[in-house]
Amino acid sequence: MALRMYTHFCEPVRGGDSGQLVKIRPVAPNSLDTLISGRVGSLNSSGQIQLGLASSTAMPLFVFKGVDQPSVYSPGGDGTNTYWVGGNSFAAGTTALALVASGGWEIQTTEFDTSKTNYACNDLLTVDNNGKVTNDSVILYKTPVVGVCSVHENAQNNQEPFVTSSTAQPPRGVSANGIETLTFWSVYLPGTGS
Repeated sequence: MALRMYTHFCEPVRGGDSGQLVKIRPVAPNSLDTLISGRVGSLNSSGQIQLGLASSTAMPLFVFKGVDQPSVYSPGGDGTNTYWVGGNSFAAGTTALALVASGGWEIQTTEFDTSKTNYACNDLLTVDNNGKVTNDSVILYKTPVVGVCSVHENAQNNQEPFVTSSTAQPPRGVSANGIETLTFWSVYLPGTGS
């Protein structure tokens, strides 16, 4: 529903209170420039959030406060260090905020594989190498599943949800801010990786 006006975002369209299912963790050093809002991350072996899935059994984390948001990211500071401002008073250093995929949310994100034009309701979603959700090459019980496509909506300005510049299929649409999005329910079904 694009409540915040950013080019990259991930927002729960529906679902319960996210307070207990928000993960606040340090960002892996190799993801400080790439862990933008809307992308999918996971915990690495050090407990840091990295871009993409660390393994086929990693719990997906939908980043909703990323390095691209001014309220979170500040490139100033000591020498070449990058500083983050966490979402609460105890978060310090380089932290990110993410929704845990096992939460019961319907999510809208800008970070999906836009080269795919065949998204349909009930399509299974996985994560590509860039941390974007995609329905490309999903094989149930082999590929990690992070979501199921639902129906796009744009309640802020009552526009027809299915009409976009690139597709007329229900999960895709344009947000109130004019940004193309994909809407899906979060799920967690690990893959075997083989």
